[in-house]
Amino acid sequence: MTSHYLQEVEELCSYIYVINQGQLVAEGSPDELKKLTRQDRIIRLLVPELLPSVDEALRHVVVQTGARYDSEQHEQGILLTVRHPEDISGQVTSAVVGQGGSLLKLEVVEPSLEDAMLTLSSSLEPSGEVAHVG
Repeated sequence: MTSHYLQEVEELCSYIYVINQGQLVAEGSPDELKKLTRQDRIIRLLVPELLPSVDEALRHVVVQTGARYDSEQHEQGILLTVRHPEDISGQVTSAVVGQGGSLLKLEVVEPSLEDAMLTLSSSLEPSGEVAHVG
């Protein structure tokens, strides 16, 4: 199968060859390609307020793990976003709840094959990539 529809490739295929201008540039399972490009998981937490102790605990997780963290005002409270290649959602959630914070919403967004392909293609020639699947 040859396809540019990466969501379809990710759902249907267990092994992928990434070809650019006739050259093999990467291969592996969808998960392996995502790990190869170090795509971040995105952890979003909606909290009613950002307690100083929660902010400090999250900054401690960031220092320990090398994650990226930011917060922004949201219509329902404060939206906290943590980005890291590994699944650190347990540490992040524990940091919030352990410091007396409450969660209105928790969402973990896994990296997609499309994200990995965009990363791979940005390091290639401008011609783009084609996914050949076996």
